[in-house]
Order: sequence, then C-alpha cells, then structure tokens
Amino acid sequence: DAVTLSATIQRLARVQEWMSDAGMKKLLAQCRKLPAMPRLYSQVTTELNSPEGSLEVVARLIGQDPVMTAKILQVVNSAFFGLGREITEPYEAVLFLGAERTRSLLLLAGVFTQFEDLKHPGCSAEQIWNHSLLVGTLARTITVAEVKNVKLAEAAFTAGLIHDMGKLILMANVPAMCTAIEQLHTAKQLTQREAELQVLGTTHANLAACLLGNWGLPLPVLEAVAWHHCPTLSKDASFTLLTAVHAANVFAYESGTGTGTAALPERFDHEYLLQIELGERRNDWRKACGLPLKQEED
Repeated sequence: DAVTLSATIQRLARVQEWMSDAGMKKLLAQCRKLPAMPRLYSQVTTELNSPEGSLEVVARLIGQDPVMTAKILQVVNSAFFGLGREITEPYEAVLFLGAERTRSLLLLAGVFTQFEDLKHPGCSAEQIWNHSLLVGTLARTITVAEVKNVKLAEAAFTAGLIHDMGKLILMANVPAMCTAIEQLHTAKQLTQREAELQVLGTTHANLAACLLGNWGLPLPVLEAVAWHHCPTLSKDASFTLLTAVHAANVFAYESGTGTGTAALPERFDHEYLLQIELGERRNDWRKACGLPLKQEED
C-alpha cells in the first residue's frame, strides 16, 4: 500500500545517507564480522505478520531453540519485570511479554549469541546486554507515561534494546580502535560520541542504524538508534521514539548502568529539549521509572 511504500522509500533514503558518509564507508571496509539477522527473529516476524499468526505458534518456534528459550526465560524472570513468580514455559513467557516485546528480545538475544565470546578491556558484552535491557525497559515506561500509546511504547522498547548494538560490532572488528576511543574518553574527558568521531569518523550508533536499516526495521526506530546521543540532528517538534531512548539512556547512566570503564555520565541535550518543549518533563519521567528526582543543571 502507499503508506508502506512511502515509509520504505524514506527508510532506504536515510540508510543510504548514513552509509554514504566517508567515515562510515571507511569503517565498513574494516568490518569482517557483521551479525546476520537472527533466523528465529525472522521466523517469528513472518508468523506475526501473517493473517493467521498466533502467539502459540511463536512459543512453539521459540521452544524448538534451547538457547533462545533459556534467554527469554532468563529475561522474563529477571528484576526488569519484577514478577512475583517464576515463568518456566515459553508460551507463558510469550503471553506475558506480548508479540512485539517477544520479537524485540529475540532480535537482541539473537545478535548477542553471535558475539557471546566477545571480550574487551573497556567494555564487556554482558555490560552492554544489561544496559540495553534497562534502556529498553525505561524507554517503554517513559513512552507510556508521556503519550499513553502502547504501540509506540513497544517500538520504544525495541529501539532501546538495540540502541548500542554498534558497540558489539566495533569490539568484534576494530578492538584497537575501541581501545583508542576509551583512552580518549578518559584522558581528554570527551563524550563517547566525540571520542568515536575523532577515531572512527563516525559512531557506533550510526553503524547499528545502517545494519538494522538493511534488516528492514522502521525508520523511527533507526533514527532513535542513530541519534540517541545527538537528538538535535532530528526535526522532532514533539515526543518521539528518539526522545524516549535519549532519556532512557541518560537515566541508565544516572542509575550506574552505563557502559565503559570510565564512562562520563550521559546528559540530556538541552537544545533538543527546548526544540520539543518538554524540558520540564524530565523529573516526571524519572518518577514514572521509579528513579530519584534530580535538580537539572540548566
């Protein structure tokens, strides 16, 4: 249909714009180990997009993969969801999570299993996993609090889960550059993005957005991933997925669940908050997330 076609063209144009950047071209030429789209994620997406799609079939597909079953059960029984009882069956987990959160977790877990042996002095895959789960959960909560739109909240959860996927790709392909970024980050007190631009000419966020764009994820999710450190690059005039992920990332660092050994605390982009006229909502979002209120620097 026309709406889908228009959205696809816009997504492809944006991804092409990101990939044509000189720094991105140079980085991609050095990337020999890129994750493949997780097979189970693809199967579940096909099932959910079919007119007769059912959660029962989704649970059966998950149950056929012991690794993904263990990952889903681990997440659903974790402190992020705060259940009062243990869930032991994939079908029960899928019913609790719903279609979209299940699919998003399969995407995250499917990529992480391809990098499970990854180690780097400055940051670990486990650290990124825990940070990603927290940002996804907070982004969903912030969206529900702000716009009361469950569908948008599920998309925010997805964007939050995958916002740092580019860090895994960097660690797997250019570890020496990751070390240089960490050293700049610490020695010169640069932000993560500033250090990456100096070393790579691009960022982990843009790298992830390029990969995920080629997997067909929606443009608002891609923009939330690409610009979560620099939301003023968007033309937002109101709350979007980007707002949710940007805020959730800041809150994750405030709660001590960031990434990197000497990570500077993430801070809100004040110019962006003025742009969308929501600067006064930060403590309301903290309250919704169960986080301590804070006197803002601005």
